[in-house]
Amino acid sequence: MSLFSVRLLNTAHDGYLRAKRCLVKGEQMVEVTAAELAQLEADPRITIISVSDVQPETADTCGDTSGDVVSELVSGSVTDAVQEPEPEPTDVEKPKKGGKR
Repeated sequence: MSLFSVRLLNTAHDGYLRAKRCLVKGEQMVEVTAAELAQLEADPRITIISVSDVQPETADTCGDTSGDVVSELVSGSVTDAVQEPEPEPTDVEKPKKGGKR
């Protein structure tokens, strides 16, 4: 799906709905599909100032290390991750029998 970055002038009121967008009165930038762009172009209350293609971000998986963390987590065993709970500290230490404090 192609996306377009559109700079437009809306002469209608704030909150004017067109092309699945809530537009403000005045100049603004929106990203729209080709069908939505056609709706904007057909509206007499909207003036298209400029249109440019939005370049899609390419997914570059070569050399991507984001999967390493998952691999390390999956490769570890559950017993490695389990730790014995530490005893909770007490506020007052109880005196030992037969000893002085």
